[in-house]
Amino acid sequence: MNQKITIRKALRQSGIRNILIAVFVMLFFVALIIAYFLSMYNTEKKNILLTGEMSAIQSAGNFERYLITGTDTVKMTGYTLDQMLQQNCSSGEIHDYIVQETDKLKNAVNDNFTGLYGYIDGQFYDGVDWNPGEDYDPVQRPWYQAAIKKPGETVLVQPYIDAQTGTFMTAVAQTLSDGKSVIALDITAEMIRTIAEEKADSENHMIDMVIDPQGNVLAHSIPDQIGLNYLKQDGSIGAAIVNKLFSGKDMAFELKFEGIRYVVYAVAISKDWYSISVIDSRESFKPLRIMLEITAVVILIIIVILSCMFIDMGRKSLIAETLNTQLASTANIYMSVYDIDLINNTSTEIRSINEKVNQEIERDHGSPQKIFFNIMEMLPDSPTKADVMKFVDFSTLEERLAHTNTVSIEYISFGNLWCRGRFVVSERTDEGKLSHVLWMVENIDEEKRSREKLIDLSERAIAANEAKSEFLSRMSHEIRTPITAILGMNEMVLRECRDEEILGYSDAIRKAGNTLIGIINDILDFSKIESGKMEVIPVDYDLVSMLKDLIDMIRIKAEMKELSFVTDIDEEIPRYLYGDEIRIRQIITNILTNAVKYTNQGSVTLRIGFDNCKSEPDHIMLKVSVKDTGIGIREENIERLFSEFERIEEDRNRSIEGTGLGMNITQSLLKMMGSSLYVQSEYGKGSLFGFALQQKVNDWEAIGDFDKQAQREKQDRNVYQEKFTAPDAHVLIVDDTQMNLMVFERLLKKTLVKIDMAESGFEGIKAARERKYDVIFLDHMMPRKDGIETLKEMKVDQAGLNQDTTMICLTANAVSGARKQYMDAGFDDYLTKPIDPQKLEDMLIKYLPDAKIRLADPEGGDILVEEKDIALPDFLKEIEELDLSKGLQNCGSAQTYLDTLQTYAGRIGTDTDEVELYWLQNDIENVTIKVHALKSTSGIIGATEISELARRLENAGKERDVETLREQIDGLLERCRNLGSKLAPLCSFAQREENLPGMQAQQLQEVYTLLREFASVGDYDSVEEVMKNLSGYQIPEEAKKKVNRLKKAVDDLEYEQLVELLSETE
Repeated sequence: MNQKITIRKALRQSGIRNILIAVFVMLFFVALIIAYFLSMYNTEKKNILLTGEMSAIQSAGNFERYLITGTDTVKMTGYTLDQMLQQNCSSGEIHDYIVQETDKLKNAVNDNFTGLYGYIDGQFYDGVDWNPGEDYDPVQRPWYQAAIKKPGETVLVQPYIDAQTGTFMTAVAQTLSDGKSVIALDITAEMIRTIAEEKADSENHMIDMVIDPQGNVLAHSIPDQIGLNYLKQDGSIGAAIVNKLFSGKDMAFELKFEGIRYVVYAVAISKDWYSISVIDSRESFKPLRIMLEITAVVILIIIVILSCMFIDMGRKSLIAETLNTQLASTANIYMSVYDIDLINNTSTEIRSINEKVNQEIERDHGSPQKIFFNIMEMLPDSPTKADVMKFVDFSTLEERLAHTNTVSIEYISFGNLWCRGRFVVSERTDEGKLSHVLWMVENIDEEKRSREKLIDLSERAIAANEAKSEFLSRMSHEIRTPITAILGMNEMVLRECRDEEILGYSDAIRKAGNTLIGIINDILDFSKIESGKMEVIPVDYDLVSMLKDLIDMIRIKAEMKELSFVTDIDEEIPRYLYGDEIRIRQIITNILTNAVKYTNQGSVTLRIGFDNCKSEPDHIMLKVSVKDTGIGIREENIERLFSEFERIEEDRNRSIEGTGLGMNITQSLLKMMGSSLYVQSEYGKGSLFGFALQQKVNDWEAIGDFDKQAQREKQDRNVYQEKFTAPDAHVLIVDDTQMNLMVFERLLKKTLVKIDMAESGFEGIKAARERKYDVIFLDHMMPRKDGIETLKEMKVDQAGLNQDTTMICLTANAVSGARKQYMDAGFDDYLTKPIDPQKLEDMLIKYLPDAKIRLADPEGGDILVEEKDIALPDFLKEIEELDLSKGLQNCGSAQTYLDTLQTYAGRIGTDTDEVELYWLQNDIENVTIKVHALKSTSGIIGATEISELARRLENAGKERDVETLREQIDGLLERCRNLGSKLAPLCSFAQREENLPGMQAQQLQEVYTLLREFASVGDYDSVEEVMKNLSGYQIPEEAKKKVNRLKKAVDDLEYEQLVELLSETE
């Protein structure tokens, strides 16, 4: 440990020397290779340029050979014509000669020559007898003008438009000896272009072209360039080539154009023309580049090989240099730095400013591990001492640093200073095993204390915020409990009082109370959102039912202000969707309520449409907007609209009720569902609020005419007709939930079927031994003995009477494969909960004996029963958790629905307490069973979101997913209790006694006698009716306890207990 840092200088010098040697050797080999490369490069480049030059000369030769045929023909023809002029031959002879020579030329030489022609002795001759017309003046033609300018020479005429063919032509022309006559031969430019294109293709030239001294393009491998004048053109490669060619003397040169380097070769043809070949140097010099790349690879390989040879020599110097670099960069940060060699069990001090540590090191000459343990033993006693002792254990370093290069610990060091110790990997062996680590100690005392202070402040702020949210939630619940009781009692006054003045007071109480309930609900929602407890729970829902409930509620509010409420709902919207129905209804209701609240005259319009989602074909984008003619919002106030507890233009809107939370909650809910609220407003004229929300489509059935659908649904709620009656049929229902039993019994009330009920599998088995039933319904999920276990015992019970009775399973698990599961277990069929009244009746028609069934007359015979239209209390429409349409559908009638809601409100406190107790006892099985019951009962009353949450937790319980239960069970219980408190007024209806007529003891005895008679013959419908009438009287004080016991037995469907109680009254 006491080796000193002075060895670093020697290591560094040795490393530098080795590196210089390696570099020198590498440079030597690289220089040899580069020299060889340059020699080959220059040779190859000369060969490439020479090849290009030869190709250009060959290209020029092709043009020359083609043109020389025409030149020779013109010379020979001119010579003969001079002889004929000297011999004074007639014009006819001259004409015949030119025609004859033209035929020979076309037949024997080339079709690209169109024929001889000329202006001879003042007359125009043409070898193909072309008649140019009177306006044709040969002496003005380019071929004549060019020849006259060079008498006695054979000239090439620059391309022009031929008067005869109208095509692009060039010509070879020559004056005769008289200096006035000219003989010429047209040559098509097409052939020259073809030669240029073929040459460019065969030689891989980029461009081949022919130009004249004036810069005109006579031929080009790119056809659209023919006829251009490059001397009059700027910005093209052709112009750049011609300008450089004409401005210098070089016939071969390199040219850089637009970042690309070209090689240009020019060869003169027929004195005045130039044949030019252009080559892209990237293609021409590609072999050179390949050679360069190969050379670079070779150099790289040599460098790698040499580097491997010198790597061992340079390792020590690299380590020393690394340590020096680390030391230089961390000198002011780390208190101690040591290099630990785990292979050789040695260490090197790099830096240490702690005297106690230095003295221990000087005194102790043991292994690094022993020294580290001794130093850590010297630390003051603290909660971190044991942890740091474990941390400096070298035997565990290999495991701790297997997948990382550093581990650290914070501990209290000498002087009670907070320090951070860190092991850093500095070297591993070829096998990946640790060989060197650095131990580095850093003073973090100030950082640690600042961090703890910030954490403390943060925790206090979080705690304060949580306390605020908890306070708001608790106080809201505490306030709402008495308010619901007040509203319930006030509802009784409104229903029973006839004093107009008192009714006016009660109506004011109702309005104020509902306003207060709305404020409390807003505060509760706000606290949930702020604390992160608000959840989005998607469920299947019917858009018609959802919209009808909220539209009915808003229409009443609009009519109270004499506003026109308009709905514009797209008839093509799919009716059955999947999403968070409750939150969507809450959002739309908030927006509509706001619109009505801030509109004093005019109208409020609700528009609902949709767009298809291209990315997800089974989804739509539901588009909702609300437009009003209200007071409007100033542009600068729109952002403030979503602030917490803030209302814009407070002075102007002082008379309008509200907390200022509605829009904040709405925006937060939309954000949770991946959307946002947009606002358009014109101050003084009105506002438009809207949002677009993606929803899954369960069924693409269109919504149709909304008003007609809503009206039809309302009619369906009010009229019920049973499909059959079976007064001689007897069925048994086994379910552990009293509310399920009550609903089941009410659904079959009009069918006259006799019903026995049992609340457990044990009671069901007992009943099956005492009576023969036509059908037995068994709930699947029951405590202690579930439906399947009960079924198996009934089937094998020798003392029973129902081994062959039809058994139907009641289940809330409507999943794929459920039918097979229950059939395999021995059931004859199954029925899903909440129970569909129509399906229940269809199933009984299927399984009851035919002799006991009397089918209903579809035309409205004597079995047709039209249920009295019972109005639901208005406050139920304000409860966002309830889907009234589903609740009415599940219960079959408004009265049954009200009774079911009352039962739910009365029992939900007990049911949730049981779930909580089982959860605290870690009894997951019973938690699952009780949550299953909450799912069923909540589904029956139309609390779909609560039912869906309960379903998730039921599945979590079945899978022993304790984490999910821990995260969400409190939220479920809170939702259930919250709904129960909102339904509390229903319970208060059943508790009223004031102003009721009194009942004498003798009258009560007559009631007991009547009850005994009905109970003895099993007419429990009449028993319920008598008990219901009994609640309309004040019971004598001494009989209240007995009457309450009778009422509880009837409510709990404990008819055996009822008979026992009634026997005590004789």
